[in-house]
Amino acid sequence: GIWLRASVAMSKKKVDVSFIKQVESAADWTNTVMKSTNQLLVIDVYAAAWGPSEMLDGHFSTVYYDLADKIAFSFVRAVANHVPILAEYLGASSSTFLFYLDGKQVAKVEGPKMSEIKAKIHEFSPVLQ
Repeated sequence: GIWLRASVAMSKKKVDVSFIKQVESAADWTNTVMKSTNQLLVIDVYAAAWGPSEMLDGHFSTVYYDLADKIAFSFVRAVANHVPILAEYLGASSSTFLFYLDGKQVAKVEGPKMSEIKAKIHEFSPVLQ
């Protein structure tokens, strides 16, 4: 009985997403995104009504912990409702992923397309020395 309870508890475990920065205001956007240098930001932009792409959390976690010591990138979640510059994404029912490097958008992926997201991470992330 103990083993079964442990395995059921483990299967329901939430992915630790503490490595994902949250952006919830225009000031957060400026400080987190526009002032960031020397690292690619992978930004999950979502409307509050729909929520972020939590189904990708496991993939994000794997990619982050596999690559964080090799290339410079971070994951960010931004709620479009609270960041005026993201207002155009309010109507989207799925997340849009924006890629920012040194305060400039360098790429965009519409929807939870993990293979495209990974390709952009490899293409645009500065390599750590």
